[in-house]
Amino acid sequence: MSASHSSKPIIIGLYGISGSGKSYLLKQLKLDATLQARGFVFHDGSELIAKVTDGGLQAYKKLSLEKQKGRIRAALDNLLTDCRANQKTAVITGHHMFWNPEKEPKHIIVSTEKD
Repeated sequence: MSASHSSKPIIIGLYGISGSGKSYLLKQLKLDATLQARGFVFHDGSELIAKVTDGGLQAYKKLSLEKQKGRIRAALDNLLTDCRANQKTAVITGHHMFWNPEKEPKHIIVSTEKD
């Protein structure tokens, strides 16, 4: 099931709003030795974004939405490169949007075309 070296790697995204169970599911999948043996790797999207942002997640949160999306694209590019080089299939958690019924607009879409 792992991607071949010459093909585009497979990345499976687990998306949902905060508290929907993405991290829980990722932790459960990490425990499956069969998936690891088949070349799967597991990542929290926020951790990948922090790695490509000077100042980490705190700095990322202060960026404009466009610059945040640029950091998301950079994180995904790094993941694609790593998966291709190591012939791995990735499972990654991420946010499609942030929802706050107390604010206007009530939701902000943060996913990119690369997601």
